[in-house]
Amino acid sequence: MNKVSIILLSYNSLEDTTKPCIESIYRAKNEIQFELVIVDNLSTDGTRSYLASIQDLYPNLKVILNDSNMGFAAGNNVGIHSVNSSYYILLNSDTIVVDYWLDKLIGFMENHPEVGVSGPVTNSIGNEQRIFTTSTDERDIINEGIKWAAICENDFFYTNLIGFFCVVIKKEVFDKIGLLDEGYGMGMFEDDDFCYRAKQAGFFLACVEDVFIYHKGSVSFSRLGYEITDLFYQNLNRFQTKHNLVWKTNHNPKAFLELIKHYIVTGDQNNNKVKFKVENKANVVLHYMHLDPPNPQAQIHLDQILSSDAWKAVRKLYSIRDKHKSVSLIIKGIKLVKREGLFALLKKIKNKLFKITYEERLFNQLSKKIKGKRVIIFPTPLDWNIPLFQRPQQLAKAYSKKKNTCVIYFSDKHEYDQFDIIYQVDKNLWLVDSKYIDNVNKIVPTAAETIISISWTGNMRYLDLIKHDKLIYEYIDELSLFTGYGDKMISDHNFLLRHADVTVATASKLFDDVKNIASNPILSTNAGDYDYFKRNKSSPINQELDSIIGNFDCILGYYGSLASWFDYDLVYEIAKKRPNWAWILVGWDYDGTLAESNILKRNNIFHIGPQHYTKLPGFLNAFDVATLPFKINEITLSTSPVKIFEYMAGGKPIVSSNLPECQKYQSIFKYNNSDEFVNCIEKIKKLTQTDKYWTLLEKEALENTWEQRTDQILNALYRN
Repeated sequence: MNKVSIILLSYNSLEDTTKPCIESIYRAKNEIQFELVIVDNLSTDGTRSYLASIQDLYPNLKVILNDSNMGFAAGNNVGIHSVNSSYYILLNSDTIVVDYWLDKLIGFMENHPEVGVSGPVTNSIGNEQRIFTTSTDERDIINEGIKWAAICENDFFYTNLIGFFCVVIKKEVFDKIGLLDEGYGMGMFEDDDFCYRAKQAGFFLACVEDVFIYHKGSVSFSRLGYEITDLFYQNLNRFQTKHNLVWKTNHNPKAFLELIKHYIVTGDQNNNKVKFKVENKANVVLHYMHLDPPNPQAQIHLDQILSSDAWKAVRKLYSIRDKHKSVSLIIKGIKLVKREGLFALLKKIKNKLFKITYEERLFNQLSKKIKGKRVIIFPTPLDWNIPLFQRPQQLAKAYSKKKNTCVIYFSDKHEYDQFDIIYQVDKNLWLVDSKYIDNVNKIVPTAAETIISISWTGNMRYLDLIKHDKLIYEYIDELSLFTGYGDKMISDHNFLLRHADVTVATASKLFDDVKNIASNPILSTNAGDYDYFKRNKSSPINQELDSIIGNFDCILGYYGSLASWFDYDLVYEIAKKRPNWAWILVGWDYDGTLAESNILKRNNIFHIGPQHYTKLPGFLNAFDVATLPFKINEITLSTSPVKIFEYMAGGKPIVSSNLPECQKYQSIFKYNNSDEFVNCIEKIKKLTQTDKYWTLLEKEALENTWEQRTDQILNALYRN
């Protein structure tokens, strides 16, 4: 595996951009070795001949010639697919790199494991990565950028968007969220899309301020003329529909003003550097306001920051800290800023003055959030971002929406969670690295009440490590399914049954097992996120299915684990009986039984690997029928499948084996053998849009939501 691969996408403009860019890459001094992959999108200006002529001239160079102009995302994906590296750098051809750019970017990534995506500062970009330059000459602009980078040595800031003129992406990010979305065609919004998905997956994004790269800016788009407006609105609509949100641009003065505040809050002892950075970004804001239309509100906001007594007080406080003057002066400074209305800002500076650690600041902030509220703590062996988004995560989300309730979800960060210490998932929901249990224990006394919810006996240690008022024990599966099953697990299980304030059994068989042992048992089966799947019923079908769904009369779908309890024989038999029906199985081969089954030899059975929870609607929407082809055995007799409620919320007819937990719902078609399965499908195919079945399906979806389950559990907890 290579350490670093640079992917350079070219399309015409050989002399203006592509050639100078390549020459700068090989001219710049760097210690780190790299491979350069140039992907050409069918240039017609001599670029291809030039690329052929330099293949033997430069080391570690690979050239890929596309047969068409595939656009930005697809072109870059070709290059990414062609190599296997720890770090991928997507670099526009209209850039010029400088000495040690590569060493600094990769060095930053290695020193900041929480960051999955990063990029440098530049002279031409729409977000906060832009610095203000006074020159118009390319060489002078580069020199101004080099000066900025030297002054800002080791500086960086977290952000929500990294411009893809030059972006560093860890391999783990691609492994977790996939490549660039090729649905954006020629370009625009694929960077917003990728950054949004990376953040949702738990990765931090950062601008590395001591690296400058010259960017000529949107050379390829400049050739599109009037088409660029159509492309913008087309891709804007795709982005908003895909993620079910309203796009908030980072390309505005407000983002720079927030960064100016950040500089003031976190500025180091060198006041001249802080002033240099603030004034530079202020000039960017002024540039924006001279554009059409102007932004007078931003001008007022900027004037308030730069000319206020607050700014003077901030500088006075830096001076006090540096020269160790008396505390009385600090108090005067605090009062001055308080009068100015920026007391919260000053408190952050005061924290810095007294050298409160980064960790202490984070947990101080969390302490304020949970003060006087009910806190529910989830110690769980599951990473939050594991592709199979399961009951613990769903309960945590639902609890966090309750009045006066906050949720802390501990993560061991096994594989899928890539955050630093604390990551805020939602308004009242935080992920916390489990290494910081002691920090959480110190702040929970500020809460009105602390509840621990345990679903695995291996997490009993949290009961001793965190002060708590109540305990919920979630009995979610047969114990024999858990790693480490044995006498100790059984003993710990019995302890939890006797001492929990409420024991929640998720299936009738599990409830029968404990109803005479547990002190306060209830039956509370799994449920579905009705709002999420209902809202995404119109989401576009995932691209991976485009080549499948048009070739068959009926799509039978399943998502989830593929394991020993999955009925591969039935799936194979149905596929054989009905070659015009296709099976789409989405999920991981949990125990290798899918590979052993050999069912994928049939040309109407398709397997797609595990997908992040946010992608599931795009697969579910392709299914004509959603299925649950489980064997009936000791494991599945105690199984309450989450997916049946998600199928319901997604409005898909459901066919399942005759499991006890599925017998409770009239909207599920149930079978005992393959002939009955086929009959179920035939009945479903005859349903009309006005059939009463759809009303029943909607009714049962609404009756089985996580909001209702959490209400049930809390009611049982407080009645005890």
